[in-house]
Amino acid sequence: MAAVDEKTLAQLLELIGGDKGSLIELIESFLFEGSKLIAQLQEPDNQSDLELLRRASHTMRSSALDFGASTLAELCATLESQSNQESVDDVSSQVSRIGAEFDLAKKALGKVAANLRR
Repeated sequence: MAAVDEKTLAQLLELIGGDKGSLIELIESFLFEGSKLIAQLQEPDNQSDLELLRRASHTMRSSALDFGASTLAELCATLESQSNQESVDDVSSQVSRIGAEFDLAKKALGKVAANLRR
């Protein structure tokens, strides 16, 4: 399965009026903000803060869906749900999988942005 769905990205491009420059800006913003969220999740002291886990995973899930990163969104949805239930299973393992999937999405979206610049 691809890290990002090209069809979803095409729909997003259509939604913003076909402006490739704007899509590049949105991708760059997602990658910048996403990197900050991942860093928050990976901070060991934050992994016991259920509210921070819930907020960060919710934000990442929503953004990942916008860019067609469905696996990333699913992983974040699981963490968000468990944070809401106050019983998170193996936080560090979940965060590690989220980080790895974000890296895959980051690479894929970087390629998309590079192609849009051509």
